[in-house]
Amino acid sequence: MVSTVKTNIRFLFLFLFTLGFAACKSNHSDEPEPVVELPPASLATADFSTTIQLADIKQTVTFINKSANATRYTWYFGDGDSANTNQGKHKYNYPGKYTVKLKAYDNKGVPSVKALPIVVGERYVNELVINKLKFTDPAGNPWDQGSGPDVWLGFIKLSLENYMPSFKLKNNITPASLPLSLTFVANPFLNEDYKFALYEFDSVTTDQYTSRLMTSWIFNPVQATQWDSVNNTGFVELKNQDYEIRFILNLK
Repeated sequence: MVSTVKTNIRFLFLFLFTLGFAACKSNHSDEPEPVVELPPASLATADFSTTIQLADIKQTVTFINKSANATRYTWYFGDGDSANTNQGKHKYNYPGKYTVKLKAYDNKGVPSVKALPIVVGERYVNELVINKLKFTDPAGNPWDQGSGPDVWLGFIKLSLENYMPSFKLKNNITPASLPLSLTFVANPFLNEDYKFALYEFDSVTTDQYTSRLMTSWIFNPVQATQWDSVNNTGFVELKNQDYEIRFILNLK
């Protein structure tokens, strides 16, 4: 009898303990999830652009602030330097890839952030690629009757005025020749205006030639350079209705 009572008490205790534990779990699951407070959205909109994507060492890079509804700004230039100015200007002392960030704060001090990459190093022309070429002259006649044009090119700083050294690209170019590439000897790219021109050359005698201008551009390589983040190269693309030419740039 005593044994039966003790057994019943034991089972009753286990039943009440289990019931209480289940009730605790049930009550816990009914508790609301903790509220995660998100930071307030900024009334400002950070935005900026840069005059160049590929800069020389110690070249001043200007960052143009296009932010809206902001009362103050902080620039982070990616090399450890920062500035609390409206417009950003900076010189990089070492080559590399940097991420420039602009924080634009609204009137409550809440920031909006914009980031852009910039690459720093000594540029040089590595390759020229012609993707499109017109095979007739302005009168509509073939550049070279019976065969494709013999194309030469010139690439020179405008400060050297009329001096336009030219060298041969390829003779008898046809549509099947495109795209046509030419690798250059390393040549620094400077921040000034250049002229690039294509010529069609004809042999008059063994030592005499005539030439006709096919197309030309005047451009500033630094200002025109874009950065290809996939291939890690810079490039300048020259286009018009009849020609498409790309300079491939690398860094030293």
